Amino acid sequence: MPIVDGFVQGIAKKTLKHVGSAQAPTLLVIHYSVTNTVAQAVNALNERGLSYHVLIEKDGKAFQTRPFTQTALHPGLSNWKAGAGVDFGASVMKNSIGICLMNMGFDVKSVPAANVGAGKLIYNPNDRSMQRWETFPAAQVATCTSIAKEIIKAFPISEVVGHHDVAIMGKFDPGPLFDLTALNALITAPKPPGFKTTVASKDGSLSLKMSERRKAVLLGGRYVNEVAIPLWSSARLDKWPVAPKGDLTAIRAEELAEGNRPSRLIPKCQITGDHEAVFFQRLKANLPPKVEIENYSSSIYHGRMRPDGVCDPTPYTVTVSAPDADGIAKVAYFLRTDPFIRQIDSQESQVLWDGRLMVKFRMMAAP
Repeated sequence: MPIVDGFVQGIAKKTLKHVGSAQAPTLLVIHYSVTNTVAQAVNALNERGLSYHVLIEKDGKAFQTRPFTQTALHPGLSNWKAGAGVDFGASVMKNSIGICLMNMGFDVKSVPAANVGAGKLIYNPNDRSMQRWETFPAAQVATCTSIAKEIIKAFPISEVVGHHDVAIMGKFDPGPLFDLTALNALITAPKPPGFKTTVASKDGSLSLKMSERRKAVLLGGRYVNEVAIPLWSSARLDKWPVAPKGDLTAIRAEELAEGNRPSRLIPKCQITGDHEAVFFQRLKANLPPKVEIENYSSSIYHGRMRPDGVCDPTPYTVTVSAPDADGIAKVAYFLRTDPFIRQIDSQESQVLWDGRLMVKFRMMAAP
């Protein structure tokens, strides 16, 4: 399958509405489509004005939509190992190639049980809705590998990454069941992702003072946030613990105030994965068409109980995107009426690169 004039020889072509501009690719990004066929993917892409360079059916048949020297609108808001300039206008679209495999991801309701496997995301391992994924057929993986090998021969590709590695928001593709390591092994001298460090620790933990805070900028993941991270451990003591026993419960109890000690029992006012799962079942059931959940987070999970036995609500955020303001308004109405959400404090909105509206709802929630 040699590449001539930017096209893989021997595979069919498809035309998409989106037309790109000139580029010199250095990054290969792997996606899944959340459709079962290329025909379904083409309809969805044309409807939203998006594109990939290559689309691969489950049986391994491939289609190319444009030369690799032309951009495709596949990564959206994204970055990869950027040292600066990462904001809500950033994208690795320029200088990247997008290959999309027909696969339903973790939306496996319509997928035969034999084609479903267990897997956890590195970035969100405990989300109960993302524990089972559609597998990738051998013929599809073989075609992807052959095309990737030719791309790496023809262009100075530095790394092969998943969309979930570079996306600031978007799909979690290609998911945990696709082996990106095998594709990176095709590169002569692949650069290891991320960084490695060694920490000297006398008690086996990464110990910093409880009162310390460190700012971390998270790059190359699903979101870009600058956050203050409180760190606590036995370093609050005057000197390091040297006792050989592994149980540091007594030390931690001495260090932490009574009201802040971790409990072996789930407190009544703690928001758990069960609470969130039920809430998101209701939210997804009430989402208007084409409205998508982009992110959610809780500032603290261990809420306090008032003297009257009522749980104090804790800060909670949900971010959604919609094609218009009407969809956002319907989500806001649901959140105001759902029992998990006690109040909406504020809404932060912006317009995405594809014209959709994205709104972060800052709220207070309680179990």
